Amino acid sequence: MHQKTTTIVFLSAATACGAAVMLAPRSATADLDEDKCDIVDGQLSEDPGGAACPTDHPNCFIGAIHGHKLHASTLFFGEGSVAAPPTSPNWFCYSGVTTYTTSAGVLATRETGLVTNIPIPQSTPPSSRASLSMEVITGGTGEFAGASGYLFVNGFVDPNRHVTSHVFGKICRP
Repeated sequence: MHQKTTTIVFLSAATACGAAVMLAPRSATADLDEDKCDIVDGQLSEDPGGAACPTDHPNCFIGAIHGHKLHASTLFFGEGSVAAPPTSPNWFCYSGVTTYTTSAGVLATRETGLVTNIPIPQSTPPSSRASLSMEVITGGTGEFAGASGYLFVNGFVDPNRHVTSHVFGKICRP
């Protein structure tokens, strides 16, 4: 019985060590990949662009973000929207492109979000509508060439269509 227990313990330890040796290169690679990623956050302020919008996107929003590891001018243009389900009648879903232009390059994202059609009680500023979205990084130039990652954007749209949002996410470089 003693020899059988010793053999089982030895085989269990050998299996665990073998698994650890096989996973070590993958863990090291994952750690290296994480070293190429930055957690970013900041405050985004946007307004309808009007005459400053590109001619092919006349209803754009132009703004700026200032925060931790992300300082940029921004340009958003919608490419489509749909009404929400009948059980959420005061919302609509939209999709578009947002670009972040920094001194080191341009970051491009695909934004998909939701906005309310009616004011949210207790919003700041008062009578604002909620706006929330997720942006998936689709490309970039300069320092952001080959970038990947995501940004969460949540805030309010005031009665004058001024948008104030908090942005949080991860930008990874190749």
